[in-house]
Amino acid sequence: EYRSLLMPDMSTRLAALRTGKIDMLSNVGDAWIYNIDDALSLQRTNPEIEVWPHYWGPEAAFNFNMGALPPVSINDINVRKALQMSVDRETISATLFKGMGDPTPHGFMIQEAIAKGWSWPYEDWPDEVKHEYEYHPEEAEALLDAAGYKRGADGYRFKLKLAHFDRWDATYSEVIMGYLEAIGVESELRVMPVSEYGAIRKQEHDYALVNGYYGWWGSPGFLGYTLSTVSSADGSSSSINLKDPRLDKLFLAAQKTTDLEELKSIFRQFDEICIRDHCALNKSVSPLFFVSQPWVQGYFGEAGMGWGERNTFLARLWIDQELKAARGH
Repeated sequence: EYRSLLMPDMSTRLAALRTGKIDMLSNVGDAWIYNIDDALSLQRTNPEIEVWPHYWGPEAAFNFNMGALPPVSINDINVRKALQMSVDRETISATLFKGMGDPTPHGFMIQEAIAKGWSWPYEDWPDEVKHEYEYHPEEAEALLDAAGYKRGADGYRFKLKLAHFDRWDATYSEVIMGYLEAIGVESELRVMPVSEYGAIRKQEHDYALVNGYYGWWGSPGFLGYTLSTVSSADGSSSSINLKDPRLDKLFLAAQKTTDLEELKSIFRQFDEICIRDHCALNKSVSPLFFVSQPWVQGYFGEAGMGWGERNTFLARLWIDQELKAARGH
């Protein structure tokens, strides 16, 4: 018998783990631990609990909303470059992510480690593109000055609204707000439940940055879904209101081709466009954590078994009731 408990509050989940009220948090129901501090704290207080880090992409990365309403035009690539160069991913990886983050820049997918040829790998980027993804706050300010967004008497150039989905820990978003502040960009963070977050992705709005997924490790089939979150060519709404005929053309071609090498080429072209055009504010790849009690047998941190099959591994698990009882549960 399996029981799935609804615990939207992370502190409630952690308390239930510490007291043995629940057996595991896994990919089933997206019930993982997002915050590295929470995972490390759990390891300190309950070292017997198994903690499984998963590096499958930078969750909660901010995508630039190309259709954002005024006062600032996110459609201006120099504005996006400036925001990109205002964030120090190296420091964020070393501090917020406790050295567990990989700050290497990437496009909308990160494939080279597991499937060669599908993405535009960082080592192939020209030096000038790499430079645009490095931390250069002075150059960021100069770009904003040149774009006509000079600091006002209050020290600010403009204000940006940031949309944050409440399934993710907001600490990273708050750190980004600090970096924006340093270059004279005021920001406002709205933490949204799924109903509100889903609604804004389907209409015009004034949130300049909307967090979501950007930089996947996954199968090409899953990356096909990722193409649809950027392109709106299939009639659905792009999550970042991006209407780019180049990307739409590639997306439609990807749907039609039956040639593997052509499909790889389409993905690489799509990725290069997203990188050169700064479709998103790059975020370091950092881990999520699955956890299981010591009496859960047969589990080794699997996210699933098969495409989209998040729950199939549950049939292979069993509870060591003697061990559980010996530990007072």
